Amino acid sequence: MEFIIYVVISLLALFMLLYQRSNKHKPVPGLQPTSEKDGNLSDINRFGSLHEFLLNLHERFGSIASFWMGQTYVVSIASPELFKQHGHFFNRPFKMYFSNIQTVANNLADKWSKLGNDNHICLSQDLSSCLFKLILRALFGKCYDDEEIIHKLVQNFNKCWGEMEKRLMELDDSGDVKNSALEEVYSVAKDIINNRKTNPPKRGEEKMLIDTIFETATSEDQVFSDKLIWCLYFLAKHQDLQDKVYEEIKTQLGNDEVDFDNIQKLRYTSQVLQETLRCAVIGPWTARVQESEGEIDGFKIPKDTPVIHALGVSFQDERYWQLPKKFNPDRFSPENSRSRPPMAFQPFGFSGKRSCVGYRFVFATATIFLVTLLKRFKIKIVNGEDVKPLYGLVTRPDKEIWVTIDTR
Repeated sequence: MEFIIYVVISLLALFMLLYQRSNKHKPVPGLQPTSEKDGNLSDINRFGSLHEFLLNLHERFGSIASFWMGQTYVVSIASPELFKQHGHFFNRPFKMYFSNIQTVANNLADKWSKLGNDNHICLSQDLSSCLFKLILRALFGKCYDDEEIIHKLVQNFNKCWGEMEKRLMELDDSGDVKNSALEEVYSVAKDIINNRKTNPPKRGEEKMLIDTIFETATSEDQVFSDKLIWCLYFLAKHQDLQDKVYEEIKTQLGNDEVDFDNIQKLRYTSQVLQETLRCAVIGPWTARVQESEGEIDGFKIPKDTPVIHALGVSFQDERYWQLPKKFNPDRFSPENSRSRPPMAFQPFGFSGKRSCVGYRFVFATATIFLVTLLKRFKIKIVNGEDVKPLYGLVTRPDKEIWVTIDTR
């Protein structure tokens, strides 16, 4: 009898061990492809954007979920805990930029001051121009102020960006508009390079340098432009918060400009910029192909699987953000930040060493522009101006934002 009991117990133990091993790597829950060719693209279209699709996907399946982008299997994660786990798979002197950024910010403030009070200002036009001036200054060591060149770059860049966003919703990749716009960008960039023949790049071919111009614009600097537009919109809508930022600027800086050493004193200004990134969901998601097989929360992630960090889903998670639709910079006070997991706010993507390399540049640039403009102007929203988010690669207002200024 004892032998029988021993055998039964042994078999039960073996069964449990095999069961646990067989369930060690669970399949990631998610959607089956709607069609063999397009996967779940029709579902993404139905929700209007990838971000809104991911909100629904994670509401249905939890913090980790899968879907099909065409014939490509994609995994999406949407919690600080999983961001931290996934970080294990991935692992220029900064001071020099401050004077360049300040020069461009001062030029914009001077331009606005000549307009006088109550003139309507289109934020996207002016800030996009500043964006490309900063790119050219960073790449070539001086700023090209030819408005015709700047306008041409902005116009064609926006065409390329629009074509890239279309790829999130459909598989058609004829690329005629994008290729034509790229040729225009290359043409302008070649003209700029020709003007700099007396001081050529130290290494690399011209095309590589041209590609760098475009690559720079499509990531950190695009975030800067939209971040500052949304920030000025929120502060124009919330005059009490704008006054609080202005008082901090006066108290901490006086008449000084922002520099590498004093930027850390602007704590509330930093909170405003962080809350802008969160509330406007400026970067709704980021993605990277996982080059090796791995496991997240017990789920197997095959080699070469694109993994999305659904940042926008995490930014609106009520477990970490009370009343997530409300603009409230106090969320990022030191005491409130301590109550959240560190990975609850990762606006520039992947954790660890694979975080966005330009995040400090973006924050510094936005801070310098914000301080420069608020020192000289009180910014007000045009009566009746109310915008909604339009989600894409970055989140933009659904229409132009118009403001007026009063000289301080």
